[in-house]
Amino acid sequence: MGSRSTGGWVDAWYDWSPCAHSHVGYGIDDPLDSDITAASGRIYNHFLFGNISYDVTKKLILGLEVSSWKTLYKGQLPGEAMVFEFAGQYGF
Repeated sequence: MGSRSTGGWVDAWYDWSPCAHSHVGYGIDDPLDSDITAASGRIYNHFLFGNISYDVTKKLILGLEVSSWKTLYKGQLPGEAMVFEFAGQYGF
């Protein structure tokens, strides 16, 4: 039997200019604690993020994303992280 869970995510975007774009979003996963059988299983997770990307050319896109994560575990301290990611995409 799988784990029952409540959750989802939402994302919104805005085009600052024809070349600059942003996204912000939030996600949550909240499994039913009694379905988690592992002694240190994950019982809650959520994240919040924001990013900006820039179309350097029609083929080259550069971007930066910042996200905040929080995860709760059965019988353990929570895990928290602030993540900074740089991304590049080149289309052929």
